[in-house]
Amino acid sequence: MFDFFWSHRTRGLMMQTRCGFIHKPFVLKSLGKSKQFEILRYFIPVKHNKTGHLDVFFIELFSINPSLYTRQLQFASISETKNKSEKPSFILVRAGLIAHGEKYKHIFFTSKDIRYDKKNKRIQIGSSFFASDAISGSIEQESQLMEWKIAFSSKEFLSYFLSHRFYFSENDRLKTKLNNSCFFTHFSGSLRFGADYFEVLENKQLLYSDHSWGNFFVKPAFWFASQSFISLISGKKIQNSHFTCASFYQPKNKKYKTYFVLDCNNQKFRFLPKQMQVSIHKKEAYTQWVLSAENKAYLMDLDIYAKASDMVKIGYSFESIQRLDTNHLFSLGAKGYGELRLYKKKKKNLEIIEHVRIENCLCEQALNFPPNI
Repeated sequence: MFDFFWSHRTRGLMMQTRCGFIHKPFVLKSLGKSKQFEILRYFIPVKHNKTGHLDVFFIELFSINPSLYTRQLQFASISETKNKSEKPSFILVRAGLIAHGEKYKHIFFTSKDIRYDKKNKRIQIGSSFFASDAISGSIEQESQLMEWKIAFSSKEFLSYFLSHRFYFSENDRLKTKLNNSCFFTHFSGSLRFGADYFEVLENKQLLYSDHSWGNFFVKPAFWFASQSFISLISGKKIQNSHFTCASFYQPKNKKYKTYFVLDCNNQKFRFLPKQMQVSIHKKEAYTQWVLSAENKAYLMDLDIYAKASDMVKIGYSFESIQRLDTNHLFSLGAKGYGELRLYKKKKKNLEIIEHVRIENCLCEQALNFPPNI
């Protein structure tokens, strides 16, 4: 059985409680008035109705400077220039199946295409609907229809939440913000891709969420997350465990910083960027990430692999409706794999806490990042 994460990036509200954070997502009332970017993404496991083939449904809502041009699409390289004519302005809905490098479909909109349903607390863009308890919609291109209808349990949606916040700016720490979250939920629904029909895998599982917005685009070198852990010590699957790792560009020192968070066997482990060492090996057939982290109490080694054939190319900068710009170009997949070793320091010795095999890891890598990771 596949274990995947669900991801979304949107302008959420955070309320701190005694046990953590409660998430109130989909507060998108200012989306059409924005002069910044917003990203909202989902990764949902599905199964083919006839063959039983397992895949991952990916859907994304991407908005950048929609208020600059309310009735026309403006394409340009994503940059921090103040010249209006050199800034992009559009809203993009993108969806597809990505576990095995399949293609996706996308359609562009302007802010005039946004509709808010206050009664049902949802946002509509074209034929796509986004709400805190459901998503639905369709895209038709080249006489091939993709449509989806997926519901989430709002009670379970709020049952567990974990947030990590990163800020990126030279002068204003709130200029760009990214949140990573995990929580339990039930979900159900169906998907059609051309003549193929899929069912959403209805399981209670730990899901992944991240959220970013700001005045300039977040520049990740890589990002991955997984909750599919199998102990190589006991041979059993480890329940309620996950990790997230991301490396982001810092404008102040023009370098990348890597963040890592691990929950394993009811223990939380966090390593700061200054405690991380990263090397990336890009081959024609695959990419390998090698990470090591060390603090006063623990040492961690992580190896993640992603096959090129299991990745799909996506972009966030466009020269035209049909042509991607080379800036902000990424490979995205959901079949990463590898191993993680976690040690506890005991004087001059190391005691192994856990050694796990990682499967079905969501992976995203930039195709044009500089070498100073």
